[in-house]
Amino acid sequence: MQWVPNSLRIESATRCADAEDHLEFRCIWTDLRVENTSTIFTSKATEGQLLHIPMSHGEGNYQADEETISRLENNGQVIFRYSDTSGGK
Repeated sequence: MQWVPNSLRIESATRCADAEDHLEFRCIWTDLRVENTSTIFTSKATEGQLLHIPMSHGEGNYQADEETISRLENNGQVIFRYSDTSGGK
């Protein structure tokens, strides 16, 4: 279970991994696109800026229903998105 906090409540997304997920440890370089610059972590970035960063995780995999994703986007809680090197999704 992973938690996404906001100022009023805590949203959670629960989903059990199954055999088809093929979850494994990964340590790779990846591209992120900045979606929100109003946080302490992104205040020096520009919206749409690409960041080429190292990523390391085992079974991290946030999933939520469409309503939760929409609410997170509308509240400005989506800070980064995975991207390709051209800035696309």
